[in-house]
Amino acid sequence: MAQNDYKIIAHEKRLQRSQKIPASWTIDQVKLQDSISPFEVPITCGILSDVEIEITSKHDATSLLTGLKAGTWSVEQVTTAFCKRAAIAHQMVNCLTEIFFDEAIERARQLDKQRHGLINGKTLPPLFGLPVSLKDTFQVKGHDTSTGLACYVNAPAEEHSAIAAMLLDLGAVLYCKTNVPQSVMTADSDNNVFGRTLNPRNASITAGGSTGGEGALLALRGSVLGVGTDIGGSIRLPSLCNGIYGMRPSAGLVPHGGTRNLTEPGTDGVRSSVGPMATTFRDCALFLKSIMQADTWKYDSNVVSLPWRDLKAGKSLRIGLIEDDGAYTPVPPVRRALKKAVDQLRQSDAVEIIPLTLPKIKNWYQDLLTYYTLLGNEI
Repeated sequence: MAQNDYKIIAHEKRLQRSQKIPASWTIDQVKLQDSISPFEVPITCGILSDVEIEITSKHDATSLLTGLKAGTWSVEQVTTAFCKRAAIAHQMVNCLTEIFFDEAIERARQLDKQRHGLINGKTLPPLFGLPVSLKDTFQVKGHDTSTGLACYVNAPAEEHSAIAAMLLDLGAVLYCKTNVPQSVMTADSDNNVFGRTLNPRNASITAGGSTGGEGALLALRGSVLGVGTDIGGSIRLPSLCNGIYGMRPSAGLVPHGGTRNLTEPGTDGVRSSVGPMATTFRDCALFLKSIMQADTWKYDSNVVSLPWRDLKAGKSLRIGLIEDDGAYTPVPPVRRALKKAVDQLRQSDAVEIIPLTLPKIKNWYQDLLTYYTLLGNEI
């Protein structure tokens, strides 16, 4: 049977995606053209209520959790607000791949019922009711994990990836997945299925990659906490490009199982790391603390299961400092920023800076390039 042309598959997939955005959440194109800044659109387009603007604009994940647990808002209110704002963001910068707003709002209603039915003494889960967005590489049951490749379209996942399952058990609400580059190996999130994600600050420059859709969504506050992956900058680059916070933890610290990798089993030359992207630094810590305190080994047998440890009084935090890796010298603006950060850290008695020299970087770098190009054009 002849395979469909990728352009036909992409057209049908994009049509399916657009149909998952309610008509009442569609931006008036006249208002969009008249807007001075993309950041004004969510506030002025008339789709969000005043309460929804406050929820999505004035809080980070940490303060939202406080309000959710205290009953300041219902989970349904918060989830609906972020579904709407994600839809608005997507219409401006093309940042979403999979949309499951209806499922998210239904889960939010169930969580609200659970809250009302709690017996005295029973505590709410750590991420209770918090909307969390995911990079497209993570599997969510019932939805595609296409990673921008037509061959994976219309092949919904049969089970959740480890981190998706864990977030749900921790009380989070999953509502969308975000765009990546084809092959998940470049710093610009563009592919033949969904197209390019634009930078909301300047459409002529990149939103970064490979977690670029997530970066653009967070910049427009269609999310306040997202999850990405990183080998050589796939969290850090879009965080820089979009003016948000991101962290690449050590590989294996956060469950990675069930994530779509474009490598064959047994060829794990450089391990990918799962990490947070957020609108504030403290939300990155919130994510890691919630994950590390929740028996990560139950979700992924390959995880490095370490407990979360708060820095105790009298103990200093040791930070390694590498000013030059021996292969590439950072450009002057990067060196200045690094020096400024180090000078500020050295003023604290709680931090110890340890200068490091990396061994044989040129040899390791050449080995890495050889690994990446092993098959050449034989594929």
